[in-house]
Amino acid sequence: MLDSVKKEAASCSSGAKRERLLKFCSKIDQFVQKIEPFFKTIDIFVSTHPEWAGIAWGAMRLLFQVRV
Repeated sequence: MLDSVKKEAASCSSGAKRERLLKFCSKIDQFVQKIEPFFKTIDIFVSTHPEWAGIAWGAMRLLFQVRV
């Protein structure tokens, strides 16, 4: 996903939009690196409580759609 957003940023003609997309990619990458050690724990939680995982993913998805 980040690679496709970076490609989109490279094809943007507007410098401000490109910078904003690249900054967004950087922030997402930093977030993923911070939570990466917890992926196995998150996997266990998702498999045992799918309803809570659905609520959390829905909230994150809503935030992404509102922000973009």
